[in-house]
Amino acid sequence: MIWIITGVNESHRIIHYNRQMRVGAHLLINPCRTPGIHPRLWQDARSMYWSLINLPKSKPNLLIYVRRTANNAKNHGRLILNEDAVIELLRNYALRRSLIYVQYDHSKQNDHIGKQIELFYNARIIFGIHGGALSNINFSSSGTTIIEIMPYQSNKSSLPIVCSMFDPNQFRPCGGYSYYIQSQLLNQSYWIFPNVADDHDNVRVNVTRLHQLFHSV
Repeated sequence: MIWIITGVNESHRIIHYNRQMRVGAHLLINPCRTPGIHPRLWQDARSMYWSLINLPKSKPNLLIYVRRTANNAKNHGRLILNEDAVIELLRNYALRRSLIYVQYDHSKQNDHIGKQIELFYNARIIFGIHGGALSNINFSSSGTTIIEIMPYQSNKSSLPIVCSMFDPNQFRPCGGYSYYIQSQLLNQSYWIFPNVADDHDNVRVNVTRLHQLFHSV
């Protein structure tokens, strides 16, 4: 749908990759590994998305929880094990700050893409664990607060990133901070919330620390 509203027709040059595919090309552009080029390009693209739908002029007032579940995730792991406690914290925070709490599940997004753009356009705060659904921050205004839970294995790396490099002479791209880069290009306020993951890459969020983070925000 995003291709349609931006005037790009589907073609054999656009590949929707899955793990069973083997791809060979003279020139291969992987958007997950493409570095941010310049803020103007990202901000102009966002303005283009906004211009394609009739957005109401309103002050952002949504706290959106981007849910990752066993049903909507395309790969295993990065689930919040104590999600009920986290949701209660988010609801209470939204109530105190006169925000509207919204739970977003991308797998249940059956409306026109315009509804999705409008939803995140009205976000004041976007919260979620590291995953593809957080890319919706590209539809949000400058000044939107992004809070990303970043799982990491405590026995593998001292850094809260999703890919570790043990060889200091080895350089390879890492998707761990992709949303930090995007948020900075869009003049958004980004907060990382590291959490130790278990053997299945799931996390039990420290609710006390999360409360302190929201108090700082």
